Amino acid sequence: MEPNSVLQEPATERARPYRWGYFQGALLIPLSLVMILGALADAFVYHRNPYVNILMLLMGLTGIPLGIFILRKKKALLFLVYCMFGLALLQCAVQLWTAIANFADQGDKGSAIFEAEWLLFWLISLPYYRKRRHQLS
Repeated sequence: MEPNSVLQEPATERARPYRWGYFQGALLIPLSLVMILGALADAFVYHRNPYVNILMLLMGLTGIPLGIFILRKKKALLFLVYCMFGLALLQCAVQLWTAIANFADQGDKGSAIFEAEWLLFWLISLPYYRKRRHQLS
């Protein structure tokens, strides 16, 4: 082997495991359907802040193709993961605004815990799929 041939060969990374991707993709499809059905069922109830339902519907509609792309390892999933993170960030901001407005009320209509956990979930997913972008087709 010549010393120059080592420099000319592209450095190949070893394939990273994709178990979390399969789990997340399989879980995301039914969860998105539940989000869509919940947003549609909640659309007929009066709310002070309808933006939460609109964002939940958008996240459900984005989650179905995202789950399929994750399971099939398509490159378009990176764009949809960034979209889902943006929607989660917006949903967290809207729900936090609602929580501040309803601070003294009894009950959980002002809670933003689920939205914060959902935001953390997508924040962790961003580097996971970014590191595996060379495995996507």
